Amino acid sequence: AWTFVTRMLLIGLCFIVAAAIAARAVSARITTPLHDLTHAAESIAAGNYSERVAADRRDEIGRLGSAFNAMTGKVEESHHDLEARVQQRLQEVKEARQDLDQFFSLSLDLLCIAGHDGYFKRVNPAWQDVLGWTADELTSQPYQTFVHPADRPSTGAEQTKLADGGTVMAFENRYRHKDGTYRWLQWKAAPSMEQGIIYAAARDITEQKRAELAM
Repeated sequence: AWTFVTRMLLIGLCFIVAAAIAARAVSARITTPLHDLTHAAESIAAGNYSERVAADRRDEIGRLGSAFNAMTGKVEESHHDLEARVQQRLQEVKEARQDLDQFFSLSLDLLCIAGHDGYFKRVNPAWQDVLGWTADELTSQPYQTFVHPADRPSTGAEQTKLADGGTVMAFENRYRHKDGTYRWLQWKAAPSMEQGIIYAAARDITEQKRAELAM
């Protein structure tokens, strides 16, 4: 009887060990592909769209892997297409900016971009030709600094109008030349409310004003 019981225990132990090994193998067959799938999904989320999983099985996990690879392929293709469009758009913007810079530099009128904070953000070379100030000098202090004291209230009123979304047409004021004299400028300006800036163009009408005063 003891021998029989011992033999049965050994047989039972062998069955338990075999069952554990089989369960581990089945679990590994299921969990390993899922682990690979999770790793691939994390890689794609991190920006690695070339990640793929094994899909050579004929069960549901194999079908899931095939669907995942197909989806990833479409995502990668869309990503490359989007990158190509972005690069094309950046190149177009760069070329447009170069054209704008060239136009900005060649204009005989005084062109500028100003902020609602009262500072010039950018001026073209015509400013130095007309007033003698460099671009750095003009943008480093409020533009009211260069305006004739008698013209500052009216200039401030036009600035308020632009801040409220209005436009300026044929406004005249005097700007101080670097040599201490004043030049008459005639302005046209319009705001870009979305960007919070003002686009403006001015023309030197000093000789015209002198002729009017001489009459």
